[in-house]
Amino acid sequence: ITFSNAATGSLGATTLVGGSTTGSTGTLNVLSGATPSFGNLFITNSGGTGMSGTINVNGTGSLLSQTGASQLTVGNGTLGTATINIGTTATDGTFSTGTGLTLINKTGTVNVGSGANSGTFNVNGDVTIDNGALNLGAGSTFALASGKTMTIQNGGTATFSVNNYIPPSGAIYNVTGAGSTWQFTGSNSLPIVFNSQVNVSAGGTLSANAINVASNGTAGT
Repeated sequence: ITFSNAATGSLGATTLVGGSTTGSTGTLNVLSGATPSFGNLFITNSGGTGMSGTINVNGTGSLLSQTGASQLTVGNGTLGTATINIGTTATDGTFSTGTGLTLINKTGTVNVGSGANSGTFNVNGDVTIDNGALNLGAGSTFALASGKTMTIQNGGTATFSVNNYIPPSGAIYNVTGAGSTWQFTGSNSLPIVFNSQVNVSAGGTLSANAINVASNGTAGT
């Protein structure tokens, strides 16, 4: 399904590639200024061989939003793939979640920006990267709501290629378990400010050129 040319839509709970039928595929495109809204979104959330679900949000003014306390589930723990691409093939494109949990499972990947293209991922609830992957390209934005928690666990990865990431007020970042990694590439650094916290435990890894705690006069831990 494709929303384009400033199209709108209002949908409730939506599953993109559900069930377990081998080889099932599905794509949702939000392009050229379209602005559909959804309730809960589940992308290939039950495993099946060769199953693939993809959401693409690209182009100026393009916005996929979720309403209220909606949840977002990307992938599952076994088979198939689930991918969200935001601003990867054309600059701009925004995905705004509901206030429910954003869960990126083992077979799930969220890409925000790519190369010279950039996008915005607004996460209004907690986010758990459970052996999945979040990739933030240069010039792109990952906006976690104030007071929310991002947890990277069970070998999940978050790779940030931005040089201006600033944690929101009161945010908590947990990196836990062997193989779980939060990486800032190249010369990019992490400021821990605005009463934010970063907790690395049980074999988790935090990698950055520099970590600046309370660097702007506000507290950080």
